[in-house]
Amino acid sequence: MVKVVVPSTKEYRFPNICPRCLRPADTSVGITHTKHYVVVRRVERIDVPCCTDHKKEYQFFGVVSAVLWIVILLWSIFSLPIEISFFFVIALVIALPFLLKEIKKRIGVSFKTVGNRTEFTFWNPEYAELFKAANTMEVA
Repeated sequence: MVKVVVPSTKEYRFPNICPRCLRPADTSVGITHTKHYVVVRRVERIDVPCCTDHKKEYQFFGVVSAVLWIVILLWSIFSLPIEISFFFVIALVIALPFLLKEIKKRIGVSFKTVGNRTEFTFWNPEYAELFKAANTMEVA
């Protein structure tokens, strides 16, 4: 994985290719980063170009996570008196954030904003170099 740091801006220039396979991008997918403050939560979203195949894969894992949340909710509502189900629900609640983190990585790009800088992490080093060239910044 390659980290690329850029000044924070409203618009980043992504190469018009998929960050996973480097095929021409014919669609895009929104990636998010959530910042938590004492009282407020702020969600940042960036659209990343990608191919249709990887967008479908990304969306599939998003649906899987939503279904898991619903299963956990229903299981906890209807099966709470049973001790085994309670521990099962607790295990799923603990495991789900890790699953969601993996889902975010599925497109091959993640980001976080710290102060006035945004740090992108790319799975594909070639894509990171193309992004760097398009945004004239440094690779960390």
